[in-house]
Amino acid sequence: MTGPKTDSRKRPIRVLSIPDRRSTTQFVPLFCQGLEAAGVELVDLGPAALRLGFDVIHVHFPVHYIAERSLAYSIVRSAFLLCFLSLAKAVGRCRIVYTVHDPIPFRPRAGWLMWPMLGFVHRMVDGFVFLSDGSQRDFLARFPQQASKPAIRVDHSSFPVAVDPASRLATLEARAATDRREITVGYLGMIKDYKGLDFLAALPSHLADGSVVRTIVAGRVDPTFAAVADPILAGLGDGFTRIDKRLSDNELASLIQQVDVMFLPYTRGWNSGMAMLVLSCFTPMLSTRQLPFVEVEQKLGAPWVHTFEGAAQTCRSALEVALMRIRQEVIDRPAVDHLAGFLHERSFEAAGRAVVAFYDRLLARRG
Repeated sequence: MTGPKTDSRKRPIRVLSIPDRRSTTQFVPLFCQGLEAAGVELVDLGPAALRLGFDVIHVHFPVHYIAERSLAYSIVRSAFLLCFLSLAKAVGRCRIVYTVHDPIPFRPRAGWLMWPMLGFVHRMVDGFVFLSDGSQRDFLARFPQQASKPAIRVDHSSFPVAVDPASRLATLEARAATDRREITVGYLGMIKDYKGLDFLAALPSHLADGSVVRTIVAGRVDPTFAAVADPILAGLGDGFTRIDKRLSDNELASLIQQVDVMFLPYTRGWNSGMAMLVLSCFTPMLSTRQLPFVEVEQKLGAPWVHTFEGAAQTCRSALEVALMRIRQEVIDRPAVDHLAGFLHERSFEAAGRAVVAFYDRLLARRG
């Protein structure tokens, strides 16, 4: 086996992403594209990766599979990943960078395997990338021994949805000019346990001005959540339209642009790709006052981001007030231009440049 060459400044930085650009998630392939746009040479996962011909291993979701795969698969993959990372550091002198999507996993399944595995990964990491201020603070509060390691915050990127701001403004203005006596709410995407499905029952059927509230619930239920979700979905009334299918990326973006507001009543989380997708579609969002939404609300605000207080059993009046405010909001050109600037600053290309500069810092520490 051969390690990376020492003349890294004379050639592009070589990066192995785990998972790589073939990942089925939207984030990782786009993140890899941002790295490539910044001049990085990406190495794909496969037998060739065992030659360790790269400078950096960039890890996402290192224990994600433990919560969603069989125990045998999780044990084998954990052992392989730890051996591979150890070999890469010892023989290839690679730097390991970890994007912390969630400080702790959402599903602590097989904790006897997951927590030691996460501990081993943390100890081998040379630098961290955080996607929000809150996630960085929470991570370091939970794992203070990692505070001495280099870290960079790169706010969760926007998505390159094919939306022309001027055309979208015209659509929103035309929609507002009609005498529609309804507001359409979207609850879209994979239905998981942390997405506050029970908040749907708190949505009012009418607003104070007589507007009808219609809700589209589209997406498949996560199998691990089906026992809870199915009765809730079965009990939804006439004001709800259910589309029970796995949405493609294009279908999801199209539906987001068709609703008046996206409803994101998440109950936990440190950053939200869905929030950034909604904003990338130039669609207002209404969410719980969870950390990722509050941070975006503070930076962007109305008419795009609205949050509400309360639990599913107590928030009906808050939702009525919020939906009425959203219905009355005027989205004009300055608002669209402000959002367009916000999205540009959070592009995957901008993230790629920031992360590559971070790689340079880590690689310079070799000597």
